[in-house]
Amino acid sequence: MTSRILVALCLGMCGFASAATAQSVHASVSANVIEDVVIVSQTPLNFGFISAGLNGGTATVTSSNLRLLTGNVVASGADFSRATFGVQGASNHPYSIHTPSSLTFSVSADNPDLISSLLVNNFVTYSVNTGGESSIGQLSASGTDVIYLGGTITVPANAAPGIYTGLVPLTVSY
Repeated sequence: MTSRILVALCLGMCGFASAATAQSVHASVSANVIEDVVIVSQTPLNFGFISAGLNGGTATVTSSNLRLLTGNVVASGADFSRATFGVQGASNHPYSIHTPSSLTFSVSADNPDLISSLLVNNFVTYSVNTGGESSIGQLSASGTDVIYLGGTITVPANAAPGIYTGLVPLTVSY
């Protein structure tokens, strides 16, 4: 009988020893859904009429809409332009601007001795609301901004004549 009491006491105490206390708490959750950021291309980046000259060089269109030439590159006319983009989104919200490091644009060339691809790089962006060249923009109280994009094209001496065209992906994100 004593051994039955000990077994009953042991089983009872083992049951109490394994019982644990539990407590619940609730976490606060919130979300602030803002409107999507939208970007619209308004003006393309255009280097205008350029010639490589004897040794080639570069043509740069700045975000402030100036055309700068290096080497023997010669330009004619005033038909160049920086690219312009309109941005719209959440009022007073900052955003990031992303451009590629470089791209290559091509033209059909009848002469295989001529280079038919030109490198475009050194893309620079300017947010009107922040007032400077930066990869960061700022939307106004009305949720708008304008971005200017400039870049540099390298023109070797033996570049094929023609119109080199392509697309520069510009991405904005919160």
